[in-house]
Amino acid sequence: LQFLYFIEAGGKGRGFPMPWPGDARNIEEFVSRFSPLLYDNLDTWDEDVEDLHRCGVKVNGFAGQLHWMQIVSWVMIVIQVTFLYSLIIPMMRYPGDVILIVGCTVLSLLVVIGNVACCLTQSADPAVFRDIRWTKQDWEQYITIKYRDGWDGALVDEFKYKDKLLGLQKGELRWCSMCHVAVWQTSYHCHSSNKCVDHMDHFCKWLNTSIGIANYKYFKVFSLACFWTSVIQFSIGMYEFSDSFQDPHFYKTRMTAVYDTLADGAIHAMRAFMFVSTILALVAIVQLGYLYGFHIMLYRLDFTTVTYWQQKNTDTAQTERMGKKKKNPPKHSYDRSVT
Repeated sequence: LQFLYFIEAGGKGRGFPMPWPGDARNIEEFVSRFSPLLYDNLDTWDEDVEDLHRCGVKVNGFAGQLHWMQIVSWVMIVIQVTFLYSLIIPMMRYPGDVILIVGCTVLSLLVVIGNVACCLTQSADPAVFRDIRWTKQDWEQYITIKYRDGWDGALVDEFKYKDKLLGLQKGELRWCSMCHVAVWQTSYHCHSSNKCVDHMDHFCKWLNTSIGIANYKYFKVFSLACFWTSVIQFSIGMYEFSDSFQDPHFYKTRMTAVYDTLADGAIHAMRAFMFVSTILALVAIVQLGYLYGFHIMLYRLDFTTVTYWQQKNTDTAQTERMGKKKKNPPKHSYDRSVT
């Protein structure tokens, strides 16, 4: 049973291959080799507290402890919006200021809505919160049906979760050794949020949530809106910074009207703020551009981030050919639909 537990638990949702040992004499070596890579152990299966696992599950991006990168992302959003509306837009000439107000307002709303929607949307496999966790006896019955009695044996009618057996037999479902429920074959267990995520792509620390098929569209909206907001900030910042040297009289007059100040250092301070914000916007453009380019590549290859890195780590030669040949990319059952 211990050996079969490792076989059932290994491979999918683990990020490492689980080879068959070949014969019974190698089972002890096999178990000792892979046991450090597994969270659960058949001998320490908890049967007393039904909802113990769910207590450690991150329900959404705002539940539990916030990640420091998530806090930084919100601080950056506030700083970026404040800078645009308090410094850049007021110094613009008409009609550029009106166009910029409309564009920045739409993009800022998309950034906030995409962020909140992505964090609050439940990306977990439906069985994680819907189904009752299997006990050790349930799992032993399932193993007996699968490996000894067969799918039409006498134990099938007595099995508590017999409605799941057809899906398990066809490969549509699989048993997760950490959630202790039968989840979709397309699900992957996220260690950061401690739950199986349907069509998981990655765990985003900036949003503090797992990205799967349910919230991937909001992730794309959020990242794309951030990218174009940074592009606007960089373009306008560069224009205003250079224009402040070409027409300083206009800027002094404008600052007097907007900020009611003619201090000698006011225009120099404004230039300094513009320069710093432009550099930060350029950094954001590079990072977000790389991220979106990477996801476009994943879409063309029919991969998720998870399966791309699994393939890259397990088959370097095939990964090197992916960018050159698309006719035979490796396929996986949950590489579809996430994009």
